[in-house]
Amino acid sequence: MKNFDLGRFGHVLRLDVQQNRRRYLKYLAICYLTCLIAEFILFYKPSRYGADLVAVTINSAANSFILIQFWMMLAGASTLFENLKTKGGRQAELTLPATNAEKFLSRYLLSTVGFFLFYLTGFVAADLTRMAVFPLLGHSLPSTVPAFFETLFGRSDSLITINGEAVSRALWVQIYLLATLGMILTHACYLVGSALLRKNVFVLTSLALFALAVAAGWVTVELAGARFELFTSVDDTWQLACLNAVLFVLIVGCYWLTWRRFTRIQVVGRKWLRP
Repeated sequence: MKNFDLGRFGHVLRLDVQQNRRRYLKYLAICYLTCLIAEFILFYKPSRYGADLVAVTINSAANSFILIQFWMMLAGASTLFENLKTKGGRQAELTLPATNAEKFLSRYLLSTVGFFLFYLTGFVAADLTRMAVFPLLGHSLPSTVPAFFETLFGRSDSLITINGEAVSRALWVQIYLLATLGMILTHACYLVGSALLRKNVFVLTSLALFALAVAAGWVTVELAGARFELFTSVDDTWQLACLNAVLFVLIVGCYWLTWRRFTRIQVVGRKWLRP
């Protein structure tokens, strides 16, 4: 089989969900408990003793939950190939009557869209739990869900400033694109970690990225003698455009490496690295 078939892909996706439903329920429970703990930490004191600015408190909490959601998505990326940790799992995956593209896409959707839905379900359930429990203790605050979605998917038309100067719309787009590509690249690095490593993927990938960031900062400051200055004026966007192009190439490279490693996985692999 060489051609992608949508019906066969659906069967592969459903089979994965059926075979790993306990694992996915565990992830859903982790998301719920994480959000519930965060709800109590963020809202207990403002609810108990009152909040001067309720809207500010809700928006601040929404930003915190978006940060948690980002880390959950990275954790999801590190589970891309967790079903290939064991010999039995690799046998079951490699013997499926489906193309590599269908198998890869099913795992990718479950580790990205699936984890986003896990987190969203856990977050909403935790928010409802907090709203149900806190009034019994004599204090409460409104739901964080609307502010969460408004912050996550909202768009700001206001200009930002750099060194007191208003930034043009073109430069604002470049800065926004830089932040977006940076998050996508970070996520792609965890996909690579899942393809290369077999144990402690999230921890080892995080440590590797931290070490890489420290080394890159040291090289930039000590060896190159350069300051972290992306542009020389608010009207000059070429440096940001070049940096965005580099980030895009790195993202494509990460996805290519992940795909390449996936298509070369063997049933009998090494202890730490995937073959």
